[in-house]
Amino acid sequence: MQTWKVRGLTALILLGVGAMSQPGWSMLAPLLSAVTLSRNTNPPAYIKEVVAYKEGDGLVIYLTMADASGALTRGAGFLEVTIREDGQPVWATSVGVSPEHFQTATVGLGAFERTTLLYTLGRIRQQDLLLAQPSRAAISRSHHLTIEVTFLTQGRQLKGTQDVWL
Repeated sequence: MQTWKVRGLTALILLGVGAMSQPGWSMLAPLLSAVTLSRNTNPPAYIKEVVAYKEGDGLVIYLTMADASGALTRGAGFLEVTIREDGQPVWATSVGVSPEHFQTATVGLGAFERTTLLYTLGRIRQQDLLLAQPSRAAISRSHHLTIEVTFLTQGRQLKGTQDVWL
């Protein structure tokens, strides 16, 4: 029994020393972030960021929310998303959102890589944007779009926007 305690303590010490090294920390940091992010149950106070970017022939959209202290959090409510071009609505959707719909993910590249807690709308194909407005022959060649997001929760409206070129 004593041998197992010594081995367990040795393993913990080695793990601790390994975690302090750059390679060790880079492996443990995302796990620690994911655990920390998943534990915050404070209600959202604002939309921290709306992210939209071109991917293939479409647009990927996700959002993050923060509590009153600025820590990332999740929430339950109703999400309204409108995509506009030149102020005119091109596409819109409304969905119910629960805390389980939020996920931890690694975003960014290089020095900007980080683990975050987000809700994703997924990828919206350019073809679906065009189908939403059949009277328009096509979205203009230089696809400057504005994504407007409203999250309705506990009688409050949290708003965010993002401009993107598609």
